[in-house]
Amino acid sequence: MGMKVPRRRYLLKMNFRIPVALVALVLLGSCQTIQQPLRPGMTRTAVAASYSDLDLPNGDTKEVALNGSWGTFWESDQEVGLKVGYDNLEVPGSSTDAWTLALYGRYYLSTTDALLPWVELDLGWTDSDRDSNVSYAGAIGLTQFVSQGGALEAGIEYQNAFGDVDTSGIRLQIGYAVFF
Repeated sequence: MGMKVPRRRYLLKMNFRIPVALVALVLLGSCQTIQQPLRPGMTRTAVAASYSDLDLPNGDTKEVALNGSWGTFWESDQEVGLKVGYDNLEVPGSSTDAWTLALYGRYYLSTTDALLPWVELDLGWTDSDRDSNVSYAGAIGLTQFVSQGGALEAGIEYQNAFGDVDTSGIRLQIGYAVFF
């Protein structure tokens, strides 16, 4: 005799399949080449996020970081712009929220491929709920075009903020950028 699957389980399976199918369609589009090379005057806007949950000997540490950036190309391989970031760090016994406003410069090692490697430097101001201070960051990453103007981005960033609160660390960030 066949086993009857309850309707609720079936709906859960269907709800899981829809996001997987959407991700597959996006990744399928990443097999294409860039439609136009990077050029002076082009604009890039992006959002990126990072999450970590570490089990340390002195307790559990959690961090959420969100960044938004807007930049323009002054050369086909050089972008300059403004970045706004939010960081929430929870360590045993305390929690810290920090906002960062920074200027950034990004150099693209390739400008005509669908997969673009880059390096980035940031200099800004970080304001946490405990103090305010100068911050800097350095990053390396890849931009993968999935459509003519849309791209997935992944990067490894090191950020350091001077002051009483230590918000320095290495983050793996995943994001989406629009080039126009």
